[in-house]
Amino acid sequence: GPTVAGDRIEFHPENPTVDLACVNSATIRATDVPEFDVVGERILAFNLEASARGQAHLLPDKAFLLVDNIGSSGVDGVRVDTPEEIVNELSLDLSTVSLAGLDASMRFSALGAHDGTPATVLATVDVVHTQTGAEIVADYADLGATDVLVEVYLATLLMGSAVVPTTAPVAAIAGSDVGGAVVFRRCASCPAGAPNLDVPLGSLYMVTPAGGAPVLGDMVRLTPQAVTGTVQRLDNVVVRSKETSDFAIANFQAPVVCEGDLDLDGDTDVLDFADFLIDFGLSGPPYFSRADIDGSGGVDVLDFAKFAADFGCSAY
Repeated sequence: GPTVAGDRIEFHPENPTVDLACVNSATIRATDVPEFDVVGERILAFNLEASARGQAHLLPDKAFLLVDNIGSSGVDGVRVDTPEEIVNELSLDLSTVSLAGLDASMRFSALGAHDGTPATVLATVDVVHTQTGAEIVADYADLGATDVLVEVYLATLLMGSAVVPTTAPVAAIAGSDVGGAVVFRRCASCPAGAPNLDVPLGSLYMVTPAGGAPVLGDMVRLTPQAVTGTVQRLDNVVVRSKETSDFAIANFQAPVVCEGDLDLDGDTDVLDFADFLIDFGLSGPPYFSRADIDGSGGVDVLDFAKFAADFGCSAY
C-alpha cells in the first residue's frame, strides 16, 4: 500500500481466543539501527483476569474494560476471575448501560463454593427493561434462601424496605439506563455468611419494592433471608447481557483479604483468636469452620500457623 506517516503503531488482536492473564515483559530487537529511544513505555492492565463470553469482545482502555459486540443471545458478556485465595468481596463499577429494547437485560452472577460444593452460583440479579422502565429480579434460591430483604437507601439513609420471594421482581426503576457499582460480599451481618448485593443504580430513582409503595432512593440493597448452609468463598463474577449497547467496567477489585478474619469485621485480632480457640481440634468437611483456614477439614496447628502469620492484618 501507499506510504503513511505516523508516530505510533498499535496492534490489537480481534476477539482473541486465548485469555491473557498478565504481561511479564516486552522485547525489542533491531538490525542496523544505531540508536533509538523508548518514551512513555507502559502496559495498560485491567487488574483481574477477564475473558469474553459468547460473541462479546473485550477492549481494554486504560482504567476501563470495554465490552462490545453484544448480541441478543443473552450469554454475551464478560467473566472476571479472582486470585487463588479466599475472597470476601467482589466489586465492579459500571458506566451507564443502556438496555435497548423491551426485555433487554443484564445479569450479574457470583460464583463460589457453597456448603462445601465448588463452582456454585451463589446469587444472580437481573436488570430487565420493561414498559415502565427497568425491573430488578434477584434469585438466591441456590443458597437456600426463600426471600430477599429489599432496602432502598438515599445515601446512607434507609428510605424503605420489603421482604419478597427470591424469584419475584423486587424493584421497578424509572428509566432503562443502569450504572454505578455492583458488589458481592461476605460480611458479619449477612445471614449464615451469605453475600449481600448492593446495586447503586444512579441518582434519585423512584424504586417500588414488590408489594410496597414507591420510595425515592439511590441504592437498592438485596440480602437473602433464611439461608441454609454457608459460603466458603467467592470466586468470580459473570456479567451476561441481552440486547444492550456496549458497556464498560472500571475498577474491578478483589479487596485485601485477611485469612484469619474469622468474625468478618475486616481484620485479624484477639477477637478472631478467641473464635479460633473455640473451634481448635474440631473436624468436618473442608472449610466447615472459618478457622479451617487451609481447608483440610480440621482445625489444627497448620491452621494456627496461618492464623499467626495473618495476625494484625487489616483490609482497610
